[in-house]
Amino acid sequence: GGRVGSAPRHATGQHRYGRRHFRSPVAPAAVLGQTPDVEPDPEAELSSLASQLDELIGRVGTILGNTEQGDRADGQSALLEVERHLVGALRELERRTR
Repeated sequence: GGRVGSAPRHATGQHRYGRRHFRSPVAPAAVLGQTPDVEPDPEAELSSLASQLDELIGRVGTILGNTEQGDRADGQSALLEVERHLVGALRELERRTR
């Protein structure tokens, strides 16, 4: 709709052929729920990463446990390598936070 000769708009505010994009009146940081002036605490970020790595190691270990019970050794060596790298990354991260 709008002027004669203009492309119809989608609900996203974008013209059908992508000529104009919708611009939010809200600042991007507010959209994410973060205050733009506040920097995240690096130690808290590193702690969060360590927890995520620990969880990933457990998940890969569970998958490895399931593959050992079956006859699927084809992907097992790749998963063992992934687990090894995750454990190494966690060790380095823990060494950094000491």
